[in-house]
Amino acid sequence: MTLEVLEKALKSPVHWKRSEAMRQFLKEADFGIEALPLLEKAIDDEDIVVILAAIECIGKLGPKVLTGESADINTPRGLVAKLLSLGNQLWDYSGYKNCYSTSLQTLVKLGYTNKFLFEYIRNNLDLEGDDDFVDSLAALRAIGSPEALDLLKQAAESRLPELNKKDSKKVQTILAKAGIALIELPKRQDWYTFHTLDIKTGELWAGDPQLANADDGLVVKVPLGKYVVECDGLPHRCKAVSKLRVRLESAEDIRRGKKLGETGTDSAAIGVCEISAFEDAYKKEGGGDAVQRAIESETEGFGVVKVPEFPGVIMPFVPTGSDGTGPVFALVSDKRCVGIELVFMKE
Repeated sequence: MTLEVLEKALKSPVHWKRSEAMRQFLKEADFGIEALPLLEKAIDDEDIVVILAAIECIGKLGPKVLTGESADINTPRGLVAKLLSLGNQLWDYSGYKNCYSTSLQTLVKLGYTNKFLFEYIRNNLDLEGDDDFVDSLAALRAIGSPEALDLLKQAAESRLPELNKKDSKKVQTILAKAGIALIELPKRQDWYTFHTLDIKTGELWAGDPQLANADDGLVVKVPLGKYVVECDGLPHRCKAVSKLRVRLESAEDIRRGKKLGETGTDSAAIGVCEISAFEDAYKKEGGGDAVQRAIESETEGFGVVKVPEFPGVIMPFVPTGSDGTGPVFALVSDKRCVGIELVFMKE
């Protein structure tokens, strides 16, 4: 895609045409500093996709971008001030600083690693996203000042116990590259108990907690009994889990068996339950509304959906960190399926 084609596309009143053109330019175009004026216009677009792609494009240009007022090291001005402002902006659609990491990474690529970037990072270390946190630590390493490295170590020590294995490994790698001794963590358990379920009909369901019905998600036939719900992250402390399993408490020598199917989520969470209890509640007067109110009030982070009017309606749910689908495997003991294991990211 040429600059002329992109410029024409960015004038479209249709937001998806602008965003698609900007993403295509980022992915395919071979451009140089001549693209900067148009990219600076693009970061003033109202569409977040256009803005993020334009910021990434600017990062590809490298330190030569910082000329004129943008090169002022005494106070953020010009393009630098704009990137910092975008990174600190809370977006109405999400209530989150969606441009934080992209702006941060671009500023590092531009060589703007000074006290102002340090303050930008320090003021945003408590952002909820683990990806943002990891990017912050990488940028502190890039700054490399004693103050930045001290903050890097302190922040890593504070949050490492809450991170999943994948992000923990990234943080330890950043520490090693910064010449900071690796932080020893307590040995992780493979599984942490979160909740229990009584399965009375033999139908164990897993799926998006916002869509608790037999047609959405996956239903697996299991023996009746008490089941333990476990995940691979410490409940209420980690931001997301990568695996979840539901096993018959009385079963021994459990192992993962064959793949039974897939389930997914559009709410960055997965719930498990005896689905017949939900289906029965939907048939009662006011039952559907009562269940939906309970779901909408609960499904964030770790939690358990309960409906006082229907004691059997119980659904533990865990955060997966993102939307998508993943495989569901049988848990096998003595040649029979005694539960399920869900995997949310590649192992």
